[in-house]
Amino acid sequence: MQKAKIKIIGTSHVSPESIREIGETIKNETPDCVAVELDAGRLHGLLKKEPISLSAISEIGFRNFLVAKIFSTIQRYLGRKTGVMPGEEMLTAVKSASEAKADLALIDQDICITLERMKTIPFTEKVKLFFSFFRKIDTEEKFDLRKVPVERIVEKVLDELREIFPTLYKVLVEERNRHMAKRLFDLSHRYKKIIAVVGIGHKKGILRDLKKFEMEKKELDKKIMLYKFHTKTY
Repeated sequence: MQKAKIKIIGTSHVSPESIREIGETIKNETPDCVAVELDAGRLHGLLKKEPISLSAISEIGFRNFLVAKIFSTIQRYLGRKTGVMPGEEMLTAVKSASEAKADLALIDQDICITLERMKTIPFTEKVKLFFSFFRKIDTEEKFDLRKVPVERIVEKVLDELREIFPTLYKVLVEERNRHMAKRLFDLSHRYKKIIAVVGIGHKKGILRDLKKFEMEKKELDKKIMLYKFHTKTY
């Protein structure tokens, strides 16, 4: 079966424009699969409107739970400024997939695995994150997040995250990029057209990792062909 055509929509989790783009793209392009940056647990939480449970503290530890809550608070803060709460764009993708009669694929890493991996983040990074969060909130008030280009904001934030919080960046961005790229690569051999909806901060990394998987597959295919050729000639 021919490998699928994959289109990745990089969204802002708190942008009204992202919601419109997702709905219109899925409706107009009629993919046979819609892949979203969610796992089963997060999808269930969005549908039931349930935040991260306090019971998670016993599973991942208070420090890691606090880091997760900080990120959740940041997204909700930005959502209040833009009128769009985080998760709405993913629910739009889920609904649009159903309307288009397309299969739904949850491609993000299991949230429990991500939270477990956060245990590897040095305590010093978590402390710096905690204090930098409150500094950023004060300065962010000066900007209208509905007018500043989302790509520019996200690129700047990721650059800072990579430099100041390298382990956090690896866990929350790089590892999940690779996981989602591998899922898309596997799905590409089962479908003809895939539309993937992910946060804009993951788009470049996923595309880069997808190319790596494709190159690795080509190299493996070459080795298999050479092996078969040599076994036939002897």
